[in-house]
Amino acid sequence: MIQANELRIGNFVQSIPQNKTYRVKITTLRRILDGKHFVFPIELNEMWLTNFGFRYDKTWNRFTIFENDAFSIYSSFDNDNGFQIWFENAFAESTININYVHQLQNLFHSLTGKELNYNIYGMPLMVFSDVI
Repeated sequence: MIQANELRIGNFVQSIPQNKTYRVKITTLRRILDGKHFVFPIELNEMWLTNFGFRYDKTWNRFTIFENDAFSIYSSFDNDNGFQIWFENAFAESTININYVHQLQNLFHSLTGKELNYNIYGMPLMVFSDVI
């Protein structure tokens, strides 16, 4: 279960037992805080990375999402730790393990000030709703 303080508006979460994927709205956060609704994290996988716009680089066996003059963000799968996210620039390199979609969304926003754009048509089997 995810606590409200882990979420931002626009995060993707899963509602159980409905087994639906939702984007968090302000009303979602209120219902979680009031104890009227429970949401769960969505496990990060290659499909989510691709739909968020990460490009797979066969040469380096990694996904790339963001590159500018200041830094780059890369991701690759580690069987023991889920996805590892690299941040690098000319002066330093750092990694962090991320297991859930909302964690990636929050980290990307914190580092870039931008939202991850999502191609909703890439996931036809999941139901997306604005109402929880």
